[in-house]
Amino acid sequence: AEHHELPPLEDVHAERVRCLSNLAAASLAALDETREEPSIEGYAGKAKRYSQRALKLKKDDAKLWFRKGRAELVLGEISTAATSFAEAARMSPQDPNVRKYLQEARAACQAERSACRSMEKAMSDPSSWVDQQEIFRNQLKPKKEYASEEERKADIEYNKRQLLYHFEKAKVQPESDCEEQDE
Repeated sequence: AEHHELPPLEDVHAERVRCLSNLAAASLAALDETREEPSIEGYAGKAKRYSQRALKLKKDDAKLWFRKGRAELVLGEISTAATSFAEAARMSPQDPNVRKYLQEARAACQAERSACRSMEKAMSDPSSWVDQQEIFRNQLKPKKEYASEEERKADIEYNKRQLLYHFEKAKVQPESDCEEQDE
């Protein structure tokens, strides 16, 4: 019986990182090719998981951070994507693709924060509720007829509670994740 010597553990880890990185890239390519609806179970989720697993073995790989950021951006995890792209840019500051995606993620963070501030402002002014609901109804829904003014007001109150519930449930992460950092 021949005795085969096992390769050094570093070589095994390096090969595993290459495989996971390629799986992440292939998942992103499949996502682009199939135009699949992004989900944590689909190609975007797989790309993120493969990248995370590889980053556990090799934290200083700009490609892995970039691929993780792309998956997070597709999944709508904007502030996390901005952090991943910032890490990739720190390691590969001259890569124009990394810089482009970093700027895109930061712009999306700004837009998300702005939308949240607008929503908070609107929610803090009770007089705007009726107006905003009327605008919403006119733009997106067919006009609903109410039997009485009380029924209309009850519907407005119900919608207010629903909006507050969903707003609290979907609060964004702290702003520091999206801030421009000194590179």
